[in-house]
Amino acid sequence: MKDRVLIKDAKNLGPVSAAEMESMGVIYLDQIEEQGWEEFCVRYVELYPHRLNLNAFTAIIGAIEGQDWRRVDPGLKAEAKALIQRIKKGLY
Repeated sequence: MKDRVLIKDAKNLGPVSAAEMESMGVIYLDQIEEQGWEEFCVRYVELYPHRLNLNAFTAIIGAIEGQDWRRVDPGLKAEAKALIQRIKKGLY
């Protein structure tokens, strides 16, 4: 069994974003993986609208992937951009 990573210890996530996520009941990184990063990001920006940006979304994807947010796969980055546009248009 792989060790569970605490949100506060996850790559790319600083203390402020970790505290925000913990306020949502997300303590471990695998909790985001279980619901999918897209669903999590939608819930996240509902509570924290200032997080509706590509850097925040790619930081979350990178944390799940275990890599730096600047090295997120271009396909996943494009999915994050599309999700942001859908949210802005109220289509999610």
